[in-house]
Amino acid sequence: MAVVALAARRGPGRRRGRRVVANSLEPAKRLYHQRAASGASVVERVVRNHVAFSALHLHPFLVAALFPGAGWAWAAGWYVAAVLGVGLVVVLPLHLKRPAAMGLATLAVLVAAVPGGLGPEAIGWLGPVLVLKLVVAHAVPERAPAGRPDAGR
Repeated sequence: MAVVALAARRGPGRRRGRRVVANSLEPAKRLYHQRAASGASVVERVVRNHVAFSALHLHPFLVAALFPGAGWAWAAGWYVAAVLGVGLVVVLPLHLKRPAAMGLATLAVLVAAVPGGLGPEAIGWLGPVLVLKLVVAHAVPERAPAGRPDAGR
């Protein structure tokens, strides 16, 4: 019970909230959306592979293991929503990426707000914040990367 109370008190947390905002800034988007240099490290290649980077965000499963009431179905649902959302956004043409990401984020908020909840109330914010961070902030480029032949896509 103390763990749930702590999570409720902290909410998305000071650090987590900043990361969502930081990922949406232009310098971060430039970093994430440029091609990895030849000979780049595994970490550099994963950071620039949006689906792989998103798949490493196992936060919902950690929450399910630590918080009573979260459940593995809840964790799997938010994990799959975030990773599939990123997968959808990265294959769309450039002009559809942002509206699709915002639509998915809106859907995430609506799902999290279902009366009776699909998970523990104290951490109901986690799923929508994960979708905002990965789908809206990380997967959507700020502008087309210069010099790329697919810059208009």
